[in-house]
Amino acid sequence: MRTANPEHADGSAPENHGADGDGGGRPVSATPRENLFISYATADVSFVRWLALKLSACGYRVWWDREQLHGGASFPTDIDVALKTRTFRMLAVLSHYSSRKPSPEAERSLALAIGKERDEPFLVPLNLELKPPELPWNLTNLTFVPFMDSWTVGLRQLLDDLRSACAPCYPSESAELVRANLSRATFVTDAPEDVWLNLFHINDLPLGISRYEWDQDVADDALAGWVHLREGPRACWAFEPPPGSAGTRRPERDQYALGPSRIGDVNLNHVTSSLVRQYVEVRCRTRGLAELPRTRSTSAFYFPDTLPVAARLPFRLPTGRATWLQPVGTRRVWHRKQPEQVRYHLAFHFKVELRRFGAPALQIRPTVHFTTATGRPVDSARNVRRAKAVRRAWFNDKWLARVAAIGSYLADDVDGWKLHPALATTISRVPLAMTSSPSLDETARAAPPAFQSVFMSSMYTACALPLPQVTALLKSELTAR
Repeated sequence: MRTANPEHADGSAPENHGADGDGGGRPVSATPRENLFISYATADVSFVRWLALKLSACGYRVWWDREQLHGGASFPTDIDVALKTRTFRMLAVLSHYSSRKPSPEAERSLALAIGKERDEPFLVPLNLELKPPELPWNLTNLTFVPFMDSWTVGLRQLLDDLRSACAPCYPSESAELVRANLSRATFVTDAPEDVWLNLFHINDLPLGISRYEWDQDVADDALAGWVHLREGPRACWAFEPPPGSAGTRRPERDQYALGPSRIGDVNLNHVTSSLVRQYVEVRCRTRGLAELPRTRSTSAFYFPDTLPVAARLPFRLPTGRATWLQPVGTRRVWHRKQPEQVRYHLAFHFKVELRRFGAPALQIRPTVHFTTATGRPVDSARNVRRAKAVRRAWFNDKWLARVAAIGSYLADDVDGWKLHPALATTISRVPLAMTSSPSLDETARAAPPAFQSVFMSSMYTACALPLPQVTALLKSELTAR
């Protein structure tokens, strides 16, 4: 049974005129106005493919591949019929390319006319990169969904707008819809494959955690170098005893078993995550990595150009093959027709996940940090453009290589590195893997960029599996270990 909204935005019940093809390589019902039609220029196909997969993963039926609209039927007629009879909203991608192409312009004009006739916001403009003076004059009175600075922020607003408009949505069919979008590009095969994740197993966490309390306030300087979490000026949580110089008298110690329990207002799971996170931060600093501003749940570091491995970082892939990459380099980026020379550094965010995947794991997400050629900070407002220039050729294998390189560097090429000499806890050098079926046929990737999504953070989409199913599979993999 479908879990879709059974009514249209106008309150009318959908009609069923039988099955028909939607041009995306999958059969869908001919229910009027249930599709989202994406209008775009061919040069923006990488963004459109990413958007179509994201919307499909949320359960929306997306129509975007012009080349397969009803086989060999007349292209203009197909567009007219699709927009007038089977489209709930038209999503118009606005870029420097689509603003100059006649086909997207004609589609936008038709959508404006349909919206006026229906008295509804039928056209939803998605601003990919245009500034206000560059926007089409006939769209200036519409509200744009901004994708200029962040695709993720734009997607979040678009999903909110679609929910507010009661767009037909079929969450139970999300896996089928994503698989259909991937199958259309012939990237999917039925053979199983190992999918490497950006998760590193945390082994042998301590069985308990200690709470130390002094009879007087203890200064931070007295606790320097000791991994702990404060609970007020006189109490701390830690895995190891405090330094002897902390306080004038030996603190009282209470020990508790690890788990999701609470001691008063203290969540032991959060305390444990914070302590493990601090140990990983110490490891990063010990290995010479430079620190970036941290958030409440994640820490960030990058490879500075002062490291001996700045020009050549050797590491082993999960398959065991030895290779290397260059973590620091320079790149020329164009901004407003002016070239800019920037230095890029391999960087990463990490987060400690103790329960989400069924067993403790360290999640590493590679990114890029930018400085000037002399190492000074740069204006972060242009970092999206800079990152696109550097990561343009980073497909799945490139992202995996950077995850493996970071894990190998932290481990110093040993199988598992210890959080602290006094603890038995180790973190694996090789990222975790899971078996997925169907699989992606990388050899069928005809032209870049076929997949520019970060496969670690969007791996469930690339595998045509919903996130809960991936989490369940990963839990079984970790439990088996």
